[in-house]
Amino acid sequence: MAENRTSEAALNLARMVRETNQAVMQSAVAAQERNIRFAQSIFENGIEVLKSHAEGTRTLMHAAEEQKDPQEVLHSVMTSTAEAQERNIKFAQSVFENGVEVLKSHAENTRSLMQTVVKQAQEQQEAFGRSPLWRRTSTY
Repeated sequence: MAENRTSEAALNLARMVRETNQAVMQSAVAAQERNIRFAQSIFENGIEVLKSHAEGTRTLMHAAEEQKDPQEVLHSVMTSTAEAQERNIKFAQSVFENGVEVLKSHAENTRSLMQTVVKQAQEQQEAFGRSPLWRRTSTY
């Protein structure tokens, strides 16, 4: 009978360890997926900004070739520069905002994981306390 209880306690302990490991692994996978989505969005948005800059430069070059008045050329350059700066600011803002969201998500999931690990650790301690094997060895 004591052997059955010891075996049952060992099985419960193994189950709890497995569940804890699964929670840790799921959390790590979810974090990696968030990181990949974040990196992919930065890459895709960065490519779009670069394409937009290239198009703006082409447009500026054509406008400069067609205009003879230096004042108009300077105005085109200034306008193009302001538009490029605006695109850069929007890109930087999106990187920052998305980065903050990823960090918030990581923090939230880490809190949840820690609660799961603490709960599992408490259950493991309780299982050890109920185990006849633990009581026998702890009296020495």
